[in-house]
Amino acid sequence: MIYISAIIRIIVCFLLQNDWCGDEGNLKLSMIRNTVFTVTGIGIIILYAMSGNTGNLHMTRMVTAII
Repeated sequence: MIYISAIIRIIVCFLLQNDWCGDEGNLKLSMIRNTVFTVTGIGIIILYAMSGNTGNLHMTRMVTAII
């Protein structure tokens, strides 16, 4: 999920419709970029939550810090 969302974000960032050099950006693509970025962040939180107590590492506090 992390890799797929990262690839989608990279592809969306490279689209010419973003109008990076213009005064006004494309609001629709901006929302898509940020939504995919949010999905990536939620995926990382889920991965930390699932692997937090494996091997008695007691990393559950790290999940709270990320949130």
